[in-house]
Amino acid sequence: MGHNRTLLCRSVFVGGASMMLMLAGCAGQTATEKALDREAALHERAEQRVAERESRQSDVIETLPDWIVKKPSPDATGVYGAGIGTSESISLALQKANIDARRDMAQEIDQVLSAETTMAGDSDASFKSIVNTFIDSVDVAGAEDVDRVIQSGREGYRVYTLLKLPYPEFNRALSEFSRQDESAAQAMQSQYDQLMARVSDTPAFESEASEQNAPSDQQSRRRVTPIDGEMPDEALVRALQESR
Repeated sequence: MGHNRTLLCRSVFVGGASMMLMLAGCAGQTATEKALDREAALHERAEQRVAERESRQSDVIETLPDWIVKKPSPDATGVYGAGIGTSESISLALQKANIDARRDMAQEIDQVLSAETTMAGDSDASFKSIVNTFIDSVDVAGAEDVDRVIQSGREGYRVYTLLKLPYPEFNRALSEFSRQDESAAQAMQSQYDQLMARVSDTPAFESEASEQNAPSDQQSRRRVTPIDGEMPDEALVRALQESR
């Protein structure tokens, strides 16, 4: 019994001595050293967060279709639009992606026509107004499906859609536009001709689905890809799109 008490006393003494040494070490740090330690710890945590974010971004890119991150440029066949849709309902996700792709397509038309005007050196506010009016008259409902990818995860469904507006739709819109405002239509025709000359030798974009024709909505429903864990954050995907 006495032997055990002696061992216990020694353990308490050793433990107490270790704690005192630790406290003495801390107390021995200057205010500057403590601040440097805190700064180093904060820097390490920040680097850890950056590494985790880059890892997540890399994982996201691997699950995305190439044409979402880098949308095809206008070629000899038409202008492209890429869209994203997320919903617990696959039907609603498909609708959202199609609407988003058409919005993106209208934005692309605006950009390519404005770019032709800028390259021609005659960009002004009045022509910008003409471009906007023309875009409103283009029937993007005539867009064709090029490719579609559907993913499923815990949050529901994510749809990526790539559409193309063939140039005949441009021609129909220009014809209608000329009946409304002939002088404005002539200005648009000039920029459209420049665009055609620039892309005439550009080969048509071919996706993985091109050889077998783009999948319809009904076919796409049978080609859903399950995603383990969480689906790519939509905000991050759109940030990647904006940086393309």
